[in-house]
Amino acid sequence: TGNKSDTINTATAQEASNNDATNSYNCQSASKTNLQSSRTQSGYIAMLAVQKSHRHLGIGTHLVKRVLLRMKNSTVSSGSSSTTEAKNSSTTRSLSNIITTSVTLETEVSNVGAQRLYERLGFLREEKLVRYYLNWGDAYRLRLWF
Repeated sequence: TGNKSDTINTATAQEASNNDATNSYNCQSASKTNLQSSRTQSGYIAMLAVQKSHRHLGIGTHLVKRVLLRMKNSTVSSGSSSTTEAKNSSTTRSLSNIITTSVTLETEVSNVGAQRLYERLGFLREEKLVRYYLNWGDAYRLRLWF
């Protein structure tokens, strides 16, 4: 968006349960803080991928739950070394005790399995995004409120 409310906190959860499952799944998330309004931030799940051979084992659900818990329990504090705004001390002081109030993501309209996963976890459809993807595919924006 080009203002001081751009992404300030990025987290990546990447793990493997055993040797044959190494690199079979990945979940990336970020948080966006709105400095103009209140001391809240909205989390964002940028990508979730599970190899076909490892689907229907609960891995995706586990990753999303783990990221949601991490976002829900995290606050940005002035002493945090993970925030990119540490260069500006006045901005850093103003970010203490910011909480995550919701998480958003987009998923393809055609990806019924992903929609079911997110809806089971409490995500609600917020809007349909026509021709959202580079292949001109439509998407749903989903949001979970804490």
